[in-house]
Formats: sequence, structure tokens, C-alpha cells
Amino acid sequence: MKLINYSSFFSNDISLYMSSSTLFHSESKKNRINKIQKLLKLDQKRFITPDQIHSDKICFVEHDSMLSPECDSVIFHANSGLIGTISIADCVPCCIYDSANEMISLVHSGWKGTLKNIVRKTVLKMIMLGSKKEDLKIFLGPSIRWCCYQVDETLSKKFNRDSVRVKSQKYFIDLIKQITFDLKEISIPDKNLFIQSDCTYENSNYHSFRRDGNLSGRMTLIAFKN
Repeated sequence: MKLINYSSFFSNDISLYMSSSTLFHSESKKNRINKIQKLLKLDQKRFITPDQIHSDKICFVEHDSMLSPECDSVIFHANSGLIGTISIADCVPCCIYDSANEMISLVHSGWKGTLKNIVRKTVLKMIMLGSKKEDLKIFLGPSIRWCCYQVDETLSKKFNRDSVRVKSQKYFIDLIKQITFDLKEISIPDKNLFIQSDCTYENSNYHSFRRDGNLSGRMTLIAFKN
């Protein structure tokens, strides 16, 4: 399977796909977008392809002149004809959709972005733009799970205690648990969350930087209005 379809979580109101490891390996972002564009028959000139910097920077993309922003979260109007993308290889890919306000966000949340609360900040930004919490549906996609995400003790202490597990004096962090904790703090209902439980490190259908190092490719999460 070259593209994994997650659109059903949003009742097919929007299309949400993620590329698998069989679609491309260590190709450039431009080549990855070319392949996706051909598979889905989309207009390549409408793709948002952010320059990701492991930050908490959020960009509201309103028109075609803003298609390559430097940020790790993009927000755009669903009816704009724009196509959102982010690249990942262990980090948590997130898609947020507001069907009432017709707004989509894609978020790249690695450990740095997670500590900076980028998913929660994106939700709050969407609320500033007119969304209501109860209208937001949030998808957290395949990423490295705690079982494979060993870190040193110093880094582990920066996370909530419940997001850290200790086994045989080794420290493991749970990015998904940290993100869901952040969302509960701002009263996002559990029923509005969908967590895809695959671990990118353990599953060869996905690229994993921690597993493959510099040889690792990247997956792309793509969202657009049907």
C-alpha cells in the first residue's frame, strides 16, 4: 500500500493520506510531492510544503504566495483549494479539522515541538481564528512509541511524569501521552481524538529515523478538502 487512507476518521469530509515506506525512500521533498501529486491527481501548485524546524511556530496560510513557510504547524481554510503536507519519520503527525469553520491544520510534533506544546498551541490558534473546541476533530498518526523511544534521564525529566516510563533503569518517553495530556488541559473531549497506534520504529511500513539513522526516508501526511 503506497498511500494509507485515514479520511474515514473525518467522515470523508476531507481527504487525509499518509505515504508508506513503499512509496519513496530517501528522495527529496520535491520528488515526494511529485509522486503524491501524480497518484492523487492534484495540482502541485497548491501544495503547502513547510520548512520544518522542530519549533512551535504556527503559520496561517491564506494564499499561494505562502506555500513554503518556515514552521511546524500550518493552518489553512479547507475551501481554499490548498493542499497541506508535513514530513515525518518518528515524530507525531497531527491533523486537526473543524467542519463548522472549514479549517484544517497539519502539525509536526517531535520531542522538541511536543515539549513546546505545538499541538495545543495550534488548537488555541484555531480557536482564535473562530473554531470551537467541540468542533475540532484531532488525528494523531503513526509515530515512534514509548517502547522504542529511549532517552537519557536529563531529557526525560523535561516531560510530565506520566509521559515517562522506566524499565531496567532506562528512560522512555511517550509523546502521544504528553500531547493528549496537553489537550485535556484545554478541555478537548476524548471523543474528538483519534490515535493511530502503529509504532514507526517497529513497523517496516513506515520510515523511522531512530531505526535507520541517516538512511531513513520520510513519510508525508497530506490533507485537503474533497
